[in-house]
Amino acid sequence: MYQIHVGITIDAPPQQVFDALTDHEHFIRGPAVTCRLLAEGRDHRNGLGAVREATSEGMVFTEEITAFDPPRHFEYIVRRVIDPSGRLARFRHERGWLDVVSNGETTRVDWYSRFKVTMPIVGWFAERMIGPRAAAAFQQLLDQAKTELEGNLSSDPGVTGRSS
Repeated sequence: MYQIHVGITIDAPPQQVFDALTDHEHFIRGPAVTCRLLAEGRDHRNGLGAVREATSEGMVFTEEITAFDPPRHFEYIVRRVIDPSGRLARFRHERGWLDVVSNGETTRVDWYSRFKVTMPIVGWFAERMIGPRAAAAFQQLLDQAKTELEGNLSSDPGVTGRSS
């Protein structure tokens, strides 16, 4: 089982950070990344039970939100992955989760994901090829959220941000 962990500190309140990270339309996006909601969550559009489909580099990930505790924590599981050739990838996702913790005037975000490539003999090697690329993509999404959230704070005259 391969585990990814990336993190960031954002100069914004926990609820604002949580809302941004759980918004599938705005958080999971980029030049080669799209995300759409296949099914809304029970009590919140992007909350518990929501099913979304993210596409990146020709891979299609179908994931379900399995825990939703605003503004502190949410979890997801990737139910299936379709590779660029249209085949079901030999991949098992144990779970992914984001912890959002108030840290004084800032908010700490830690993102974890555990997965296994279920191909005999080469699975271990494939995990070590895929893992760092996925970690870099997750970090890029967090960096993007930080830039946007801190930019929104600095443009609001009623909110003061600290410079780093």
